[in-house]
Amino acid sequence: MKVNPFADYGKIVHGDRFVGRKKETRLLRTRTLQSSFGNCAIQGLPRIGKSSLAWNTFMIDAQSMIRNRVIPIWVEMGSVNSSKDFLDLVFNNLHRQILRCDLIDKSTLQKLYSNIQSSVRSIVRNEEMKIYLQEIRSRRLKVIFVLDEFDSVRTYFSSSDFQLLREFSYNPYSQVCIVTVSRRSLKEIELTAGSLSNFFQTFDEINLGMFSEKDLKSYWTLAERNGLNIGNDIRKRAVALAGHHPFLLDLFNYNIVEGLNHSSESLSQDVEDKIFLSLVNHYENIIRVLRDEGLDRKLIQVIEGPIYDLTISDVEKLERYDVIYRLPKGVSCSAQEAEYSVFSESFGNYLKTVRRQTPIWPLLSKTEIKLREVVHAWAVDRYGQDWVKRYRKTQNKEDFVKELERRRSHQQNLFPETYSKSLLDYTYPLDLFSRFMCVEWSWFQKILGKSTNDWKNKFELFARVRTPLAHSKENILKDHDRDLVTGVCKEVLSLIEKWEETIEFQS
Repeated sequence: MKVNPFADYGKIVHGDRFVGRKKETRLLRTRTLQSSFGNCAIQGLPRIGKSSLAWNTFMIDAQSMIRNRVIPIWVEMGSVNSSKDFLDLVFNNLHRQILRCDLIDKSTLQKLYSNIQSSVRSIVRNEEMKIYLQEIRSRRLKVIFVLDEFDSVRTYFSSSDFQLLREFSYNPYSQVCIVTVSRRSLKEIELTAGSLSNFFQTFDEINLGMFSEKDLKSYWTLAERNGLNIGNDIRKRAVALAGHHPFLLDLFNYNIVEGLNHSSESLSQDVEDKIFLSLVNHYENIIRVLRDEGLDRKLIQVIEGPIYDLTISDVEKLERYDVIYRLPKGVSCSAQEAEYSVFSESFGNYLKTVRRQTPIWPLLSKTEIKLREVVHAWAVDRYGQDWVKRYRKTQNKEDFVKELERRRSHQQNLFPETYSKSLLDYTYPLDLFSRFMCVEWSWFQKILGKSTNDWKNKFELFARVRTPLAHSKENILKDHDRDLVTGVCKEVLSLIEKWEETIEFQS
C-alpha cells in the first residue's frame, strides 16, 4: 500500500511537513520568547497555516522550553461557549502542566488552585487567578497561553473578560504571554463582542498569508523528497488552481498522489475535475469568512468592478488576508484594468461565477423602494402629509399624477385587498428622478451628492434594464449592464443608508 505524504492535509502540520514561514517564526519568537516579551496575534484566512505556525513555534519542542522555564499552554477554544468555561479550561491546563514540571512546591500550588475552584463570586475568583499567576511568576517561570480559534469568544466574551486577560498579561507581577490564533483581527473580534477595552492594543500582529516564493520553493523541494515526481505542466497547473495557498497545494498534491502515476507530465480531466470540486468548497469557505466582515462584495469590486462603495480600509483588509495582491504598474488582469489580482487564476474565475449568479431583480427592487422612501420624505417636507394635492398644482404635474392614479386604479381592480394606496409605489425609477428629484435637486443632493447630469445616466440605466428584469428575462442582459446596474444600486443603497443614520442620530 503506497503512502501518501499529503494524507494529513487540513490538520496541523509539524516536523518535516512544516516548511517555510521562516520570517513569521522569527517574528513570533522575537516577540514572545525573549526576556522582555509581549503578546502576539496570528491572523489570517482559514487553513492558511496559523495553528501550524503556533504549534511549531511553541509546542513541537515544549519539553525543551519547559527546561528553560517557559511553560507553553495550548488551549482549543472552538468547543468553549462561556467565559467561565474558558477560564476553567485555561487554568486546568496550566495547573496540570505546572504539576508535571515539578518546578513549584505542589502543596502551595494546589492550595492556590483550590482557592480558584472554591470561589463563587467572579470578582473573587479573578483575584485568586491573579494570585496563582503571581506565584508562578515569582518562581521566574514564564507562561504562554496559546489560544487557538480565538474568534469563538465573540459570542460570549464581554468587556470585563477582555480586560481580565489584559491584566493577566499587563501586570508585571502576574505577567503571562498571550498568543491568539484567529481569522479576524483582535480589534474586530472585540468590536463584534461589543467590547470597549483596549486588549487588542497590547498585541503585535502577524498577518499570515500565502507562501512566499521562497516558501513555495521549499514546499516543492520537500514534496520531491517525499516521492512526488511531477512535470512542470502539472506544477504550473497546481499554481493556477491553488496559487501559493499551503492547504490548497496539499489538497492538490494529495489527489495527484491518489490519482496519477508520479511521473506523469499531464493532468487527466477526471483528476482535475475532482481537484477543482474540492477547491471550490474551500473557495466558498473563503467567501463566507469575507462575507462576515462585509468584504465579499468589496473583493468583487476590486477585481471585477464596478467600484461603488469601496474604501482604502477595505482594500487594506483584503491585502492583510493576502487574498489579493497589487499588480506591477502597467499590468492588468481584466477589462476593468484592475490594479489587483487574486491569489490564483482559478479563484479569479470562481469570482466571475459568483458575480454572475447574484440576482439583480431583488437588488433593483430594494433600491426602488428606498428611493421612493426618500422622495416621500422630500414631498412631506415640502408639501405636508397631504402632499399630492399641492404637488400636482404647484409643479404643474396634473397629467403625471393622473397617470399614477390610473396605474393605482388598475392595480386596485386586480388586487382589491392588497393594492397599495401610495401613488409613489406606482412610479418607475426614471419617474422618481425626472418628476420629483429634479424639481429640487439641492434637497436630494445632500443625500446622493454630485449633479443631476451625473445621475441622469444612472437612472436611464435603471430604465433600460428594468423591463427585461420585470419580465424574467435577465439572461438577455449584457454582463456590462449587469455590472453597472449592480454597482449603481449598491451605491444608492449605501448613500441612503448613511443619510438614514444621520436622520436617526439627529432624532
